[in-house]
Amino acid sequence: MPACYHQMLFFFILLALPSSNGIRNTGTRKVGVGAILNYNSRAGKEGKIAMEMAMDDFSTHFLGGPLLHLRNSQGDPLQAVSAAKNLINKHEVRAIIGMETWEEVAFTAELGNNSQVPIYL
Repeated sequence: MPACYHQMLFFFILLALPSSNGIRNTGTRKVGVGAILNYNSRAGKEGKIAMEMAMDDFSTHFLGGPLLHLRNSQGDPLQAVSAAKNLINKHEVRAIIGMETWEEVAFTAELGNNSQVPIYL
């Protein structure tokens, strides 16, 4: 199964997650989900398009869905960490998905652990 399909599977799982206090998002404040992709790679381009299409489809059927924050790592692990830090601190995302390489995930995982934000490959 191509990597973009795995990313979409995790993305839909995240959509179904309840908030941390056990109450579903009511639409008053959208839950942020971050995605860090390499727009220079085919998988990154496909993943970006698939996530945008999924968000469009989801928002037409449900109110108060998650808010997707996309960032470009450019294939650089340090750029991925910087993007993750921005997503966690500025946008308060509840999860980050989409990194393609082990190096990007390894550098970002420590930040996610310290911030209690799950990082999905």
